[in-house]
Amino acid sequence: MKIAILIAIHKDPQQVEQLIQLLNDARIDIYIQLDKKSDIKSFNYISDFKRVTFIKKTIRIDRGRYSQVQATINSLEEIIKSDSYDYIAFISGQD
Repeated sequence: MKIAILIAIHKDPQQVEQLIQLLNDARIDIYIQLDKKSDIKSFNYISDFKRVTFIKKTIRIDRGRYSQVQATINSLEEIIKSDSYDYIAFISGQD
């Protein structure tokens, strides 16, 4: 079974790192959806982890607005094009 986990993040790189470490499994690929308002520099080191990919098409996400839906659609399109998965889970970096 192959699983993709999409993590929506905008802050707390250390917390995101801990989450990624907890999800570390050979069957899991992790995709990071970073809010365009966030400073990518503080998250760059996370891209060095195995099986972690940042979503390329980022947008400014406003909580509770359609931009959250659009960012998820953009991310899912990119994930589906990149590989074949049995499941795709969507979580927040605050989970």
